[in-house]
Amino acid sequence: MRSSRRRVVLAVVLLILVSVPLSPDATQEHAPDADRDRLLEVFQIPMSDGVHLHTYVHYPPGSGPWPVILYRTPYGISSDHIGYVTEHGYVGVSQDTRGRFGSEGIDRMFRDDGWGPDHQDGRETVDWILQQSWCDGRIGTLGGSARGITQNMLAASLPDSVRCMHVVVAPANMYEHVAFPGGAFRQRDVEGWLNGQGSPHMIDSIYAHPNHDAWWSWWDTEARHPLESIPTYQVGGWFDLFAQGQIDSYNGLQLGGGPGARGNQKLIMGPWSHGSMGGGQCGELFFPDAGVGAAEALIGYQGDWFDFWMHEIPNGIMELPPIAYYVMGNCDDPGAPGNAWRAADRWPPAHEPLLLYLRAGGGLSPTPPGSEAPQSYDFDPQDPVPTLGGGNLIGESGPYDQSSTFSRPDVLVYQAEPLEAPLESSGPVRAVLYIASDGPDTDFTAKLCDVYPDGRAMLVCDGILRARHRLSMESEDFLVPGEIYRIEIDLWDTSIIFDAGHRILLAVSSSNHPRFDVNPNTGEPFMQHHSMRVAHNTIHHDSQHASYLRLSLPLPPQSSPGPRIVAAGPRVIRTLRWGPSPLHGAAAIEFVLAAPRPVSLRIHDAAGRRVCTLANRRLLGAGRHCLTWDGRDALGRAAPAGAYYLRLEAEGDARTRSLVRVD
Repeated sequence: MRSSRRRVVLAVVLLILVSVPLSPDATQEHAPDADRDRLLEVFQIPMSDGVHLHTYVHYPPGSGPWPVILYRTPYGISSDHIGYVTEHGYVGVSQDTRGRFGSEGIDRMFRDDGWGPDHQDGRETVDWILQQSWCDGRIGTLGGSARGITQNMLAASLPDSVRCMHVVVAPANMYEHVAFPGGAFRQRDVEGWLNGQGSPHMIDSIYAHPNHDAWWSWWDTEARHPLESIPTYQVGGWFDLFAQGQIDSYNGLQLGGGPGARGNQKLIMGPWSHGSMGGGQCGELFFPDAGVGAAEALIGYQGDWFDFWMHEIPNGIMELPPIAYYVMGNCDDPGAPGNAWRAADRWPPAHEPLLLYLRAGGGLSPTPPGSEAPQSYDFDPQDPVPTLGGGNLIGESGPYDQSSTFSRPDVLVYQAEPLEAPLESSGPVRAVLYIASDGPDTDFTAKLCDVYPDGRAMLVCDGILRARHRLSMESEDFLVPGEIYRIEIDLWDTSIIFDAGHRILLAVSSSNHPRFDVNPNTGEPFMQHHSMRVAHNTIHHDSQHASYLRLSLPLPPQSSPGPRIVAAGPRVIRTLRWGPSPLHGAAAIEFVLAAPRPVSLRIHDAAGRRVCTLANRRLLGAGRHCLTWDGRDALGRAAPAGAYYLRLEAEGDARTRSLVRVD
C-alpha cells in the first residue's frame, strides 16, 4: 500500500516539475511510450457548440466499469497525461483544453473551462464520461498549476457527480491571485506565459480589463464556493505565485462551501516556489525535511484521499487533521526552532496581531511613534527596483537576499533590533501605511525580510498596491496630490520563526520590476500612457499617522483551540444513470445507494419548475434501484420537448442531471 502511495505522490511531483512549459514546442505530439502496456483509445469529444476536444482514455486491464480520474491540460496530452492511474484501478481520461494541440476551437485562457457565458467544456466532458459504459459513476480529478485551474473552474460549474479533487498550486481568483495582485499587473508572468503558449491574443483582452469587472467574474471561483460540493485536497507553497489562492480556496470551501465541500477539505502549505516540491532547495535557502511526503504523513496521502472518496475505503484519512503547514526558520542552524511540519485544525492558527511601527530613523518597533517627521523618496518609473526572487513563475523564485537594493534612494528600510528570543508569525502579513504623493497615481510595495546576523536580508513575503485601487479593485480612485491616505498592502500569509539574533525588516518602495508593470505615475488609463513622470512619494509615521507592519503572533493552543469541523463520509448515492437521451418516450433512471435511505426523485423543467414527482421520501434499501419517467407531468399530460433536470435526493446526499426530451 505504501509503495502505491509513493508512486502516486511521485507522479504528482513530476507533474509540478513540468507544469510551466513556456514554448508550444515543449510538448510536441509523439506516440505515448508509457502507454504501450495499457489500453488506450482516442476520442474527439463534441461540445455543445460543435467543437471537438482531443481526449485520451486509458483503461486498466480487466473488465469494467471503473472509477475515472479526469485530467485536463493545455500542455498537450501526448506527453502530458495520466495514463499511470490505470495502475491503481482507475480509467485515466486526459484532455487537451479548447484550442490547444489536438482540440478544436480558440484558446481563451481557461475562460471556457468552467461555468462561463459561452462554453462549459469541463462540465460537458464530465457529462460525456458519465454516459460511457466503462464509467461506474465515480469521477475524480487531479493536476497542478494550469491543470489545477481547470479543476477549480470545473468545480465552480457545480458538477455534483465529481467525488473529489486534488488541486496543486492553483489560484482561486484569476484577477487578484494571478493577473492584478493589489491592482498592479503581474506583467512578466502573464505576458510571458501567454506568449510562450502561443496565445498572445489574450494579452489585449487583459489590457482592456485592468479592473475587476464582469469580464473577470467568470474566473472568480471564490464567489462560487458556497455552491460547491466537492471535497478537495489543496497543495501550495509559501513562495508560489498562487500561494494565497490555495489558502483562500481551502478556507472558502472548508468554512463556507456547500454540502459535501464544507468540512471535507485538506491543505498543505510548504516552503516551495512554483515547481520546487521535489526538494528542500528554494531560492537561496535550503529547508530541511521539506518534501510533500512528510506533510502527507500528518494529514493523509494522496492515494488514501482517492481510495476514501472514490473506492469508499474506510482508511481513516478524514479523521486526521485537515491542514499541514511548514513553519520556516533559521536555515543556517539545524538546532534553531522552526523548519518543521505542523498539523492544524484551521488556518490561520489562533493568533493575535503583533504591530511593529515604522519609525523615522528606520526603526521597526512595538512602541507607537510620537512626533516624527515623514520620509520621502523619488520614484522614477524609468529606473525601477529590480525583482529579486519571490513568488514568480518566470525567472528566479523563492527567498533571495534583498540587501543589494537597500542602498537605492527609492527604497526605505525599517528594521527591528536583533531579537533576544525567537519570534513566530503564522498567518496574514499586512503593511498599513500612511502615504502621500505629488501625483494622481503611483504604486507602493512592501517586502518582509528575515535579516541574518551576516547581513543577508532573505525575502519572506511581499506585496504591492496600486494607489488608484486602494479602496476597491472594481473602481479607480485617484490621489489628491499632497493629501495623506491610509493604505493596506497584503503581503499574503506565511509561517516563519525569526530566530534569536535575527532582525525583522520591512522594505518600502514603489516598484518591483519586471514582475509587475511600472506605474508611469500619470494617472492615465492602464497601458495607454503617453509619458512617465517621477513621483515624490512620502511615508508618514507619527502619532496621528502611525504606519505599521502587522504580523500574526500565535496564541498558546489551549487559549483558543478553535472549532473542529467534522467531515462527512463518502456520498450515499454511488451512481446515477439515465437513458435514453435525447428522450423520445420513457426514461429509465438507475441509481445505487450505499445504505438504506429515504429517497426523493423529481423532474424539473429548464426554469426550475417541478414537472412531476417520481418518489417522495420513499425508503429504499442499499443497492441498485430503477425508476421510470414516462415523459408526462403530474397531471398526466405529455411534457413538451425541451431541456429538463432530474433531481435525486437521499438523506445526506443529492444529485442533479440534465436530459433532453424531443418529440
